Amino acid sequence: MRRSLQHFVRRVVRCRTVRAHAAVHKPKYANPRVYQPPPPPLNVEIPNRRESIKSTTMVQLITDAADLATKLTDAKEKLVIIDFFAKWCGPCKLMAPFIEELANEYPDVVMLKVDVDECEEAAIEYNIQSMPTFVFLKSKTEVVRFSGANKDKLKENLLKFK
Repeated sequence: MRRSLQHFVRRVVRCRTVRAHAAVHKPKYANPRVYQPPPPPLNVEIPNRRESIKSTTMVQLITDAADLATKLTDAKEKLVIIDFFAKWCGPCKLMAPFIEELANEYPDVVMLKVDVDECEEAAIEYNIQSMPTFVFLKSKTEVVRFSGANKDKLKENLLKFK
């Protein structure tokens, strides 16, 4: 009798241990053959990277020729750099982060971006032949222009005419 009681107690303890172990160490996914991403953590806001970049950027996107004229009038005596670009242009995509950095580093310079496909009249007005083309203006007068993705030349001209 004593032996069967000990056997029963061991069995109960072993069963509880197995259940406790199973409760603590649940399998990660219901079906291990199918990947299911883990659920996001609760009460944690993940900031949208694009929104945070847009809120800190000083580069202004021009939608049409009238908008460009308004921005040039508002700039008055400040140096204005117009970046004529296209979304499909590889060198334009390479220059975009550098232009953002320059705009944040030099807030007294007005940086404008004109998509030549969306704002054709401005591209025609400034006789844009290749992308990217950078036009430097001071008091609505063109000071210098150059084409190509040349970061050094862009910064050099910015510092020269600032």
